[in-house]
Amino acid sequence: LSVYKPVSDSEGIDLIVVKNGVFQPLFIQVKGRFKLHNDRTFIADVRMKTFNPHHSYFVVGAYFNPISFEINDHILFVPSKVVKKVGTIINARGEERYRITTNILKPSKSKWAEYIISKQGLVEAILDKFDEMEKYLK
Repeated sequence: LSVYKPVSDSEGIDLIVVKNGVFQPLFIQVKGRFKLHNDRTFIADVRMKTFNPHHSYFVVGAYFNPISFEINDHILFVPSKVVKKVGTIINARGEERYRITTNILKPSKSKWAEYIISKQGLVEAILDKFDEMEKYLK
């Protein structure tokens, strides 16, 4: 995999991931947090203004422990179409946003649970998405 960072963040895309031989990149928006609400709840907002759901667009949410500076063992890997479908619409700072709220430390009861993966599983999840796209885009 090759990972690229866009020159600007005007479209809400933080990383572009390309697999050798596949001419369809994955686009990733990263939501990183150093603080959890009530010491357990991960909250991420995605601005609707710059958000265009697509089969190749994903949101990754990661909690960084501010003491160890390590990423938590679990991260979110959510298809953008799911963010639009399941996210709670809120108005924050005068803009509409999709909100993702989940207990990332004990995720089993969250509506986002199926999109919480181990941080070690992120590369495999990305490769799985490329495999899925290759079935249809040949």
